[in-house]
Amino acid sequence: MLLTVVARSRATAALAVVLSVGCYSSTTIPAKGLVALHDGGKDGEVLVHDKDGQTVKLDPNSEIRFVRSDGTTTDWFTVRDLHVNDDGIFTLHDGPDGKPVIEDGVPWDAIVSAEVKNLDHGTTAVAVVAGTAVVIGLVAVLAASKGNLGGFGNGLARGTVHVARVATHVKWNGGGSGGSGAGGSSSGAPSGFVTAETEEPDGRLRADDARPLFGDAARRRSIVRVVGAFDGGRDLSALARNQAGVTGLVRLFNFIELGGGLRWLGSIPGRETTHTDLLGFARVGIHAEIDARRRFAFPFSIDLGGGRDVGFYSRLNFGLRVRLDEDWALGLYAFNPTYTRYKAGSGLLDTPRWSFPSGIEATFVF
Repeated sequence: MLLTVVARSRATAALAVVLSVGCYSSTTIPAKGLVALHDGGKDGEVLVHDKDGQTVKLDPNSEIRFVRSDGTTTDWFTVRDLHVNDDGIFTLHDGPDGKPVIEDGVPWDAIVSAEVKNLDHGTTAVAVVAGTAVVIGLVAVLAASKGNLGGFGNGLARGTVHVARVATHVKWNGGGSGGSGAGGSSSGAPSGFVTAETEEPDGRLRADDARPLFGDAARRRSIVRVVGAFDGGRDLSALARNQAGVTGLVRLFNFIELGGGLRWLGSIPGRETTHTDLLGFARVGIHAEIDARRRFAFPFSIDLGGGRDVGFYSRLNFGLRVRLDEDWALGLYAFNPTYTRYKAGSGLLDTPRWSFPSGIEATFVF
């Protein structure tokens, strides 16, 4: 019992570390590709194009710095902090008289290009999956050393070494970017860039008619959103149980998902008497958007819980979410590993513990 508690504690701690870091990618955008930024009050992400015409997403969580015509660059800005007007793009703070004063920025006609940095959802998702596999492998090593998982644990232990090697090849940038961005990073200027500390804003910039680049709702949603999910499925193996669930989640920075819910497990085949289960679970996971237009996303999460007769329930969720509109998405899940252990005295100890259900999910984001 003590081994199980220690293993789960280590697994939870290791997964928390994996989710607290991220991989970032940066792209250079020429001045003509930044025309979409001249108008403020945007209610969703902006799609800009790099010098090769590739689409790049710019949202309130992105970070950006501008290259001036004299070859110097601004500090990094978090996009949700930026304001715009006819003069340029800048950040504001309250002056002594309570009126907004320009803190730092650059006029439109002085911008040669910009470097945009985003969390690389795809690479980070690969790292999270690899890290989770390592955690599961470590738990299996501990359990196998005590004979708790037999050959299954030994097989996972051997596989852990290979997964760990894969994980070490992922390029990490643990804190994001520097400047005003969350997390901070030591990433320096690209080759050929000259960084200039701006003590005074450009004299051509005025705070008149300044508008936030993104509206209040968009900035709030970029930090936290509430997600409701409904799912249904069936195990296609010998343990052909129907199941359904409802989940409430908080999505942080459009990536990390935390929450929990209720799951109903249908009757067990082969039983003379009908038996169903209703259990509660907690969830931690990610929602990794695959493309700049946010049409597809890779959900990956772990559910842990239990119920009246269920002593321990765990499920690894992964699949594909397809965005139907700004709020609704449809998820497809196939063969998600699920472990269900019944309590002593339930009369169900002979029920197979492993199952691999498949199903669909509908999510609504507030």
